[in-house]
Amino acid sequence: MDQRVTLLEKVATRDALGGEVIVWTDRGDVWAEVTPLSGREYFAAQQVNPEYSTRFRIYFDAAPTLTNAWRLEWRETQYDIIDVLDLQAQMRTLEIMTRTAPN
Repeated sequence: MDQRVTLLEKVATRDALGGEVIVWTDRGDVWAEVTPLSGREYFAAQQVNPEYSTRFRIYFDAAPTLTNAWRLEWRETQYDIIDVLDLQAQMRTLEIMTRTAPN
């Protein structure tokens, strides 16, 4: 685990007009092992957009409450969390399956 990633939690706040605004709040940096899995491009909003699937592995005690409602940021790119797995059910490491977050 040689890469630093930032954990981001989704927080809903209100703007001046009372509308809901989603803000991604920094919940700390953790060490991770990063494994890029696949990439593709798709066409949306009249532009080509890249999307990458990446697996992150972190120590369990670094983020025991991490869920798929959070995001990770690595190298200035945010990733939506698809799934958080304790593969060996030993509460030692978490495997986090992600894809790049839409801009």
